[in-house]
Amino acid sequence: MLRSRGGSAAVSFGGARNNELATTCQDESKLRTAYRDVVERYDPSFIDFDLEGADLLDTAGGERRAKAVAALQGDRNASGNKLAVWLTLPASPRGLTDAGIAAVEQMLQAGVQLSGVNLMTMNYGASRDISQSMLDAAKSAAGAAHDQLSILYQRAGTNLSREQVWKKLGLTPMIGRNDLPGEVFGLDAAKGLKDYALELGIQRLSMWSLNRDAPCASGAQAQNASFVCSGVDQDSIRFSDLLGSGLPGRMG
Repeated sequence: MLRSRGGSAAVSFGGARNNELATTCQDESKLRTAYRDVVERYDPSFIDFDLEGADLLDTAGGERRAKAVAALQGDRNASGNKLAVWLTLPASPRGLTDAGIAAVEQMLQAGVQLSGVNLMTMNYGASRDISQSMLDAAKSAAGAAHDQLSILYQRAGTNLSREQVWKKLGLTPMIGRNDLPGEVFGLDAAKGLKDYALELGIQRLSMWSLNRDAPCASGAQAQNASFVCSGVDQDSIRFSDLLGSGLPGRMG
């Protein structure tokens, strides 16, 4: 139904509460087959690897993942069914973490053609100065990651312009109250981040998550992050409207 109405969908592997396949499957051939089965069944616009915690720190798993994805992408490209690949990684106002940098490097060294790197601009903790707004922290993370990606591509033998690097970035804030105390990404921040993305040509702007884009029951503002509401004063799907307005809405 989504496709019949002109929409598109992506498939994401991993996540904070899951074990990404490469962490648990140590047979590269079987891993490649598992990824292929998902891609052939759902034919997504792109696949995304949400790497966090132990998955991100597993160097051997990262190497298996990169080799399997490179092989699958090569097969798909050769058959005319191109496969776009994204990485979703944690970030601080200083950009990607060391483990995140290593994950990007593994993919590039294996020959994966990355469509981009999506930064989880949320839950900064001690890495964000208390005087720094959540919007400014997200902008700082994006600027630092831009420089990091430029260097990583140079190391891999590809020189990209500043504009090309911006197009390889995505930003995903956690709307409303974040998991950590004192971190609230409000409606003004959403509008500011959308304007920033449009200005620089950032390709992807997402949010965590659609089911949270609603006011809390009876107008009460949750003191902790909820799975079903944002914890800030808002109308339903207001964050979606602010973050999505003016963007083409195409995934790839």
